[in-house]
Amino acid sequence: MRHGLVGTYDRLKQAAMLETDRPHALRQAIMACCNGGTVSVAGVYGGCIDKLLFGKAFRPPNLYEQYYAYSSVGIRSVASPRLDAERITTYEAVLERGLWDRALATLTAYRYDIDGLIEQTRRRSPAFDGVTLQYRNNGAAQANGAEAELSVPLPRRVLMRAAYSLQEARDENGRLLSNSPKHLGRLGVSAPLAYGLGAGAELLLVSPRHTFAGRLLETARIINVNLTYDTPVRDLRLSAGFFNVLNQSYPDPGGAEHRQDRIPQDGLTFRVQARYAF
Repeated sequence: MRHGLVGTYDRLKQAAMLETDRPHALRQAIMACCNGGTVSVAGVYGGCIDKLLFGKAFRPPNLYEQYYAYSSVGIRSVASPRLDAERITTYEAVLERGLWDRALATLTAYRYDIDGLIEQTRRRSPAFDGVTLQYRNNGAAQANGAEAELSVPLPRRVLMRAAYSLQEARDENGRLLSNSPKHLGRLGVSAPLAYGLGAGAELLLVSPRHTFAGRLLETARIINVNLTYDTPVRDLRLSAGFFNVLNQSYPDPGGAEHRQDRIPQDGLTFRVQARYAF
């Protein structure tokens, strides 16, 4: 389970329409300002910024957060039927530039303000001798960050991509959020092979994260490999993915509902897939 600002942002970014192309992003920014305010796309005037985006979105609580309840030895969960929606205001400035030989560089600076953050909290109840868990609109969070991405085509139709993100996410009291890494890195390469085969590999880096109890986890370094095959059968494609191929041992932070403060993740795993389009 992903929690903290990372999980919240994943749920809300699509609702804010921030990953659309330029015309759609501009329309959404204008619509976000319909009730007052302005929208400006500075690249139209000075050629310095490709997109300057502003958006608002909300996420209503789901049925699990509102109504899930259980009782066990020493721990119980209480329903929260009166939960309000989480709300996010987003600001992004995006600069995209073509470089040498079809290489593309993208720089993004962003700020996210979240109010009414839905979090699972622990509280004591005189009527129950143990820990009581309940989802609540427990304050606010803010994140500031920047991201750089580079895409470089190489000879023989090889494509290399690299990305780095720097962010800092804090709650309304200035504390760093759990499960919210400050640094994220990704390096990937893909290439076609012979006889309809294709291959890709990526290295993922996740900087230390704080757990719910405040413990700092080690950096995670994960290598994934993917193979694809375009079969002679029209629209039939096979693929095989190998994840954490070096069998690295790393944990993710646990949530308030978990007994473990850190939860070990899978080692080497694989997936085989057949996809037919019709």
